[in-house]
Amino acid sequence: MSDEVVDLVLTNNRRQARALALGETAARRDAFGMVDLIHTLEADQGLDRALEGLPDDRDMLPRGLTRPELAVVMAYAKMDLKARLLETPFDTDPWYDAAMRGAFPAGLLEAHPEALEGQRLRREITATQWTNDVIHRLGIGFCCDVLEATNAYIEAVARAIGVVDGLFGLFDQFDVLESSSDQSAEGVADRDRATLALRREARRACTWLLRGGFLSERIESTIQRLRPALSGGGFDALPTVLAALELGTDPADALDRAVDLAATLRIADIGGALECALINSPWARLEARQLADDVTRMIATAAANPEVAERLAGPDLAAWLATVQELATDALPTGDGHEAVEQGTNLVRLRVIVRRLQDLAH
Repeated sequence: MSDEVVDLVLTNNRRQARALALGETAARRDAFGMVDLIHTLEADQGLDRALEGLPDDRDMLPRGLTRPELAVVMAYAKMDLKARLLETPFDTDPWYDAAMRGAFPAGLLEAHPEALEGQRLRREITATQWTNDVIHRLGIGFCCDVLEATNAYIEAVARAIGVVDGLFGLFDQFDVLESSSDQSAEGVADRDRATLALRREARRACTWLLRGGFLSERIESTIQRLRPALSGGGFDALPTVLAALELGTDPADALDRAVDLAATLRIADIGGALECALINSPWARLEARQLADDVTRMIATAAANPEVAERLAGPDLAAWLATVQELATDALPTGDGHEAVEQGTNLVRLRVIVRRLQDLAH
């Protein structure tokens, strides 16, 4: 049993170290997201930057955070998330039992199952384990991002994470990435990119679930409701399935239409432009994400409604495609001031394009 305890400790340490390494990359790519998280921790957990040796916003934005600095932020983020969760009756859902069991060696659970049921610190242990799993796998600022995007309560966010895990095997996918034996520089870089991409997909899936009002009080109930409609589809199928269920149309037909619409309307080009857009403020960051969500919502709704899908492929399609083509040929930012300014206009232009897409659907 001592070997199992050692394995549990080392696994937790590896995941935490990896989360810090990925957090360093994420803090550079999404500096404004890290700023928002730190502001939240200052307000809710009394984080004192001067006391903890953390830079102010002006110093942090150009360089991100070092791993020792991120370790401080991670510790406060864990305290914040655990405290929020303990304020809710989360543990009444049996879905969280797995998190509780993950804190103990399998041999102990088999020998003394009654001890687990009667554990006086059951809620605290479960909250600690769940918090570690979420922050180590999904990222330091994941829950803060979802809360900001949806204005939901942490209990609902936790349910959304559970549903996404149940539908798509989210944590199993992280396990596969972690188990890779390729330690070459290229292999590690590929694994990091895949992990960050999986985190983005999880964030968007949680956001769709929370906005769609499809979360039941029990995580398993929501999974059983949505799984047949998804028919084995991935993350990108979820918005369309939710729209079809809301409108009472066939999810399978809607998924077929969504693929055709995305190709016809060159939605991938819009997504690419959003990824390249100059993000120079927290508001620009939020707007870029909101525009991406608006486009996804419109395609999902149109796919679930054959009449709207037909209008999108109507006579005004050529003008739309010309606009998208113009957007796709914009210069990419490479450090030159002129190109950065030109790329910065993409966010403004994308706002107009999204409105034109809305007009096309009506």
